[in-house]
Amino acid sequence: MCATSDVRRGWAAQRCDPAELGGPTWCLQRRETPPSERDVDTYNVRNEAVFYACESTVGRNGAEIAAQVAELKEAGGTLTEMIRVACREAGNCVSKRRKGKGKAKAEL
Repeated sequence: MCATSDVRRGWAAQRCDPAELGGPTWCLQRRETPPSERDVDTYNVRNEAVFYACESTVGRNGAEIAAQVAELKEAGGTLTEMIRVACREAGNCVSKRRKGKGKAKAEL
């Protein structure tokens, strides 16, 4: 489910606007231009972050996310908002605090 193809399609881990999320954190955002084949095949921390973020949310909770999107679709609303809600609730995409360090875990 989560693979190099996500990076190939232009998804990247980037700093989010702190005003949007209530504090500095990381988000998964799509670039306007996809990366080159060399960039995709070359190891870097951001590409690895995309993979692990996908695996720990969509990969682990895909069935729950799909079920919640189906429920939200029946209630109406925009697809973007349905996905946002399902990811945060069923996908456990919401940032959590690390114990002892006081730093927020990246939200992807």
